[in-house]
Amino acid sequence: MAPNVNLFLYRPALANPPMCSVMECERATLRQLLDMHELLDLRAAIAERAAAK
Repeated sequence: MAPNVNLFLYRPALANPPMCSVMECERATLRQLLDMHELLDLRAAIAERAAAK
């Protein structure tokens, strides 16, 4: 990934499926970004747990 890309900011837009567009990520509040990251972490944990079974 390019060193000038802020993954914290754009991670929700890079998710599969995306939670928002790049423009929406840039306009989101910090609280909204933190909530999206928490949901992405939860999604990853659920997928990891399902793969372990």
